[in-house]
Order: sequence, then C-alpha cells, then structure tokens
Amino acid sequence: MCLKALKMTKNLEIQDPRLSLLQAKLHLFLTSLYLHDKNEEMTLLLNVNSELEAVTKLQAEIKKSDVNTALSHYTCLTQAYLYYKNTEKTHQAKRQFRQKETLPQEIR
Repeated sequence: MCLKALKMTKNLEIQDPRLSLLQAKLHLFLTSLYLHDKNEEMTLLLNVNSELEAVTKLQAEIKKSDVNTALSHYTCLTQAYLYYKNTEKTHQAKRQFRQKETLPQEIR
C-alpha cells in the first residue's frame, strides 16, 4: 500500500514541498519495514540504501531548514540502526562458533 501511495504521488505533476515531505516520510516508513523484515542481508542493505538515497534527493526539494534537519537526523539514525543490526548478527555468529569450539567431544 505504501508503494502504491509513493507511485501515485510521483505521478502527480504538482511541485509542492508538502508532497515531497510526504514522499520522504513514505520512504522512511518503507525503510523501517525493510529493517524489521526477515529478508536476506544483501536485499536488506540494497533496499534500505536505495530508500535513504531517495529521501536525500527529496531533501533538495524541501525549503524548510527544520524539516531538512529532521530528515537528516532520521536518515542518520536509520543508517546507525542498520550498522548496529549488521554488527549484531556478526557478533552472534562469532559467539555461536566459539560455543561450538568449547563443547566437549562427547556432546558434539
């Protein structure tokens, strides 16, 4: 439904900062859906990065500095969460590997 709304707003021929803000918010909403979806890591990275690039492009169309600042904060927080999520998976894999190494031979 969010993708449909994005497509509809892009098809409108109106240049309005409020419409650009709506599109940016929809892209950020899609980003949160991608982050919490149980997808492959590569598709997650590609989807989130493409959505954040779209938000960055839309920031140029928005004239209000406070809105641009807020969107910048949202994109930075999303990138930080994506980095955290990736490092968390790496650390979990390392912990599981270490636990398997420390198990006695009879349990394996």
